[in-house]
Amino acid sequence: QEGVWDSDEVAGTFQAASRPALAMRGPALATGLVRALSDTLIYTAWNGSSWTSIAPVGGAITTGDTPALASGSTGEAHATFHGALTDFHYYARHDGAEWNPDDEVVSASDVDSFGPSAAAIAVVDDLPLVVYAGDDDNLYVQTRGGAGWTEGLDISGARSVDETPAVTALAAGAEGDALVVFAATDTSLQWTRRDGGTWSAPLPIEDALS
Repeated sequence: QEGVWDSDEVAGTFQAASRPALAMRGPALATGLVRALSDTLIYTAWNGSSWTSIAPVGGAITTGDTPALASGSTGEAHATFHGALTDFHYYARHDGAEWNPDDEVVSASDVDSFGPSAAAIAVVDDLPLVVYAGDDDNLYVQTRGGAGWTEGLDISGARSVDETPAVTALAAGAEGDALVVFAATDTSLQWTRRDGGTWSAPLPIEDALS
């Protein structure tokens, strides 16, 4: 049966400076996130029948790039965004009622993650995982667990990367638990997969245009 699209206007006046990010927190619950023209990080939430009015994620929280969202099985939306005044990567979590944390720096052992472009995020086994290009143009990954963020892992062979990659969690039963696709500066599109905690050597996607 052919589906029917419904539409509604989100309350609140703003001008977007990025495409929106969207994550489902449940079968009928969602969080949307976007960068406003003022660089303010703003959001809305879907409760199953309507969207909440646009509001800032937190006081004076800004971003200089397109934010990213992902969700797992815990009913929360996990976000990452690139600082507007710094190149740091930040993390935020939305449970439908509030953001907590709302601007946590992705950091381990007093080393803050940073790079020329925004990070990507996925939730793997209910743990947020961010992937980003470093200032050295290598690709890095960090996971947030109960003890905080793991140290930045340089994915071996993922080089000449300065744009935001893509990452997704793989379904149960698949070979591996996370998949990353990234564009190298030589215009090749490549992929790598994590299996048993180890990332595979990046391989080109044949005939793909980046």
